[in-house]
Amino acid sequence: MIHDYFSNVQKKIEAIRWLFIEHTLHIDFVSDEMGIIIGKIIFVDKSTLEFMELVSLQKSEYRFQYTCMQ
Repeated sequence: MIHDYFSNVQKKIEAIRWLFIEHTLHIDFVSDEMGIIIGKIIFVDKSTLEFMELVSLQKSEYRFQYTCMQ
């Protein structure tokens, strides 16, 4: 389940590749039932999206931060 979710996130990021100039993505599987995904996307307008998700079968925690550079 966790592996499928993170794989889906990766696919969605690649599907919008034309919207950004750079990205980083780190995935850490703590166990078969828990994982962490951390990433940063720099869009073509130089705005950034930084995110972190802790996903488990019991709960999920997340942080998203979008910064506009105008």
